[in-house]
Amino acid sequence: MMLVVASMLAASQIACAVTTTAAQPFTVKIIGFNDYHGNLKSPGTFGVTANTLSPKKPVGGADFMAGYVAKMKATNPNNIVVGAGDLIGASPLISALFHEEPAVETLNRIGLEFSAVGNHEFDKGASELQRLQNGGCHVDGAGCKGATVGTPYPFEGAKFKWLSANVINTATGKTFFPAYGIKTFNGVKVAFIGMTLKDTPTVVTPSGVAGLSFNDEAATVNALVPRLRAQGIESIVVLVHQGGFQNAGSTGNVGSDINGCDSNLVGSDIAKIVSQLDDAVDLVVSGHSHAAYNCSAGTVDTKLVNGALVSTPRPTGIPNKTGRLIPVTQASNYGRLLTDIDVTINPATRNITA
Repeated sequence: MMLVVASMLAASQIACAVTTTAAQPFTVKIIGFNDYHGNLKSPGTFGVTANTLSPKKPVGGADFMAGYVAKMKATNPNNIVVGAGDLIGASPLISALFHEEPAVETLNRIGLEFSAVGNHEFDKGASELQRLQNGGCHVDGAGCKGATVGTPYPFEGAKFKWLSANVINTATGKTFFPAYGIKTFNGVKVAFIGMTLKDTPTVVTPSGVAGLSFNDEAATVNALVPRLRAQGIESIVVLVHQGGFQNAGSTGNVGSDINGCDSNLVGSDIAKIVSQLDDAVDLVVSGHSHAAYNCSAGTVDTKLVNGALVSTPRPTGIPNKTGRLIPVTQASNYGRLLTDIDVTINPATRNITA
């Protein structure tokens, strides 16, 4: 599995055109991001802390993000763009003034297919989030005039699917949004499970989540595994709105490297979730902490030892409940980074093997 963070400078099913099962292992490109927060314009540069802003080096925003996504997708027809929540909410005026419709419309055109629901998706309440998914005008009627700029009127709604397996409508006992989405690549189904921050009720206005319950993330994922396997699905990706941080690592490291699994990720909120996950889960795309990390294979720790640089392998993932190391990623915020994930699928076993 190869994971690359690319800096950007200046249940529902989707099927690919190819439906026959491949004879040989093949790669699928998963393009991940999180915490877009309606940043249609570049918020600034990407620094070590992901918080250093500079007008001299524009990074992120809808236009840069769209260009890099298109470039990545062009390298492999087997691709999917996924999000890990907080695509809207806490947004600049350019999106917030129009009830987040601009954010949704840009993500439609960028090609997003599935995203977890984040806590900020509930900032204006569950009913408003459903409107953003399904389309139609806001109750005040303002800002719903897309025809003048080439988008449908009334508001078209999200063409991607928000997923929230652990958010339950207490009146019906059903999930608020689909629990997972499925996409078929060369005849092999891959499931994407969406997870919302369990603590959402503590960080949003109570009226915004009235009538909803938020269940444990890991327990919800594990309960879905038998259902997915009954459909012949062995490749499972979790999109979760929870995260951690990856700093320079242990004392003596040279510089700050986001490619690793040590440092602050050890014992973090996302690590606690992964430590409880069923071994069927192959990859976790995370969000919420506005951090950048590639906790994956092929990373090294470079230190000064007796005046010389020494490189040693870092952990290649976060351990699940069996101890197997699972790749975990996050791509900063505001569209400033994308995570370029290439996975290999064995069509005989239908599983992600690398």
